Amino acid sequence: MNKTLEMIGRVLLHPVSVLIGIAVGISIGIYDKPLAAVLAKPGDIYLGLLQMCVLPLMISAIILSVGRLLQSRDAGRYVSRLFLVFVAGMMLASVTGLVVGIIGKPGLGLDKQQKIMLGKEISRVERGDASAQTEGARKDLWSFVSEMIPRNVFRSINEDKNLPVLFFCLIIGVALGLVRSANSNAALAIADATYEALLKIVAWLMYGMPFGLCCLLADQIARIGAGMLIALGRLVILINVAALILLVAYIIIIWLKSRRPFLESLVALRRPFIVAVGTSSSFAALPFALEGLTRRLKFEKEKVDLIIPLGFTLNPQGNIVCFSLMAVFMAQLYDVPLTSGGLVGVLFVSIMAGVAASSAPGIAALSMLALVLEPFSIPAAVGVILVTAINPVIDPILTAVNVYGNCAAASMVAKRIDKPTIDSSPDEAQRVTTLA
Repeated sequence: MNKTLEMIGRVLLHPVSVLIGIAVGISIGIYDKPLAAVLAKPGDIYLGLLQMCVLPLMISAIILSVGRLLQSRDAGRYVSRLFLVFVAGMMLASVTGLVVGIIGKPGLGLDKQQKIMLGKEISRVERGDASAQTEGARKDLWSFVSEMIPRNVFRSINEDKNLPVLFFCLIIGVALGLVRSANSNAALAIADATYEALLKIVAWLMYGMPFGLCCLLADQIARIGAGMLIALGRLVILINVAALILLVAYIIIIWLKSRRPFLESLVALRRPFIVAVGTSSSFAALPFALEGLTRRLKFEKEKVDLIIPLGFTLNPQGNIVCFSLMAVFMAQLYDVPLTSGGLVGVLFVSIMAGVAASSAPGIAALSMLALVLEPFSIPAAVGVILVTAINPVIDPILTAVNVYGNCAAASMVAKRIDKPTIDSSPDEAQRVTTLA
């Protein structure tokens, strides 16, 4: 019986099984939309099970890593290096979006049919609450800082506001790291045990990944409208091109820093990539990114456990490259000249808007595009409408950019160790190797 279950587990965890699930889901979404609608509910349940573990995993990982970091001697040097890596990564994402947009010219040369399609879509949404969509983006810096501080951390958790929760976890971790008592060590040990237990639950959920991705992709593909894809085809293609440029750069960085064969470093992070593309959720890919970097590529656990959750909120490179390219697209669409000063403005504002979007749920995240467009007197509501229309198509690849960008940042800051992690026994290491 045990051998049979082990064989079934190996089949379900094999990459071929996952690819079959993805292919079946895409086929159902294209050719059988009623079935795709039925599969949407089990897909949501599977995504909910993954997300159930993500927030407590993020909380325990950040508290543990910050507390352990402050108990070491290199905290100041490490934090400054992390800040520089995050800023450099966000600048790279913004510049890539600008360059691809300027060269590709997605907002120029639209034919009459494409303009009619865009006009119909804009009119349809503007009859609704498009103005309300951009209202949440009209905030100054002080409002952003104020909202980062949780008045009620449990309400922030309930409303999916990650930035206030992240701030609270950082404060708790700093306090535990500075207390340096037996009780604080016990609290950090509890956080460590919670972290390991949650990773175990995620490992169980991995067995359902072929079915979960099939259901999620079937529903997602079925909901994509062909009309807007035709009208905004060049923009969608260029966003994917910019994302692929960044992904290649990140993969090369991880390969060089891991000092492993290229194929081995690529395979080590295949699971977070698949989950990111299949679920369009960076945080759903969080446990798989942590496992790939620490247990497979052997980067320092304490630093990786801090950088990845922190980066998913403060270093959202997928959001940034999308916003900077959308700014160029809208400027070209409305014949607004982008001077050198305007490009520099887009460079920095897209970074701020991307960070703000990472802590906002749903449509509120996309509405942060208004921050980028307002300085150029471009109708912000129109930009939000268009990016919302193509979001189901571009969100998977942009989520992968967020995940891989922060994996690359972690590989640049965390050192690589050649011995197994302290919390991995020989039996556990053998089990992980078998499942791989």
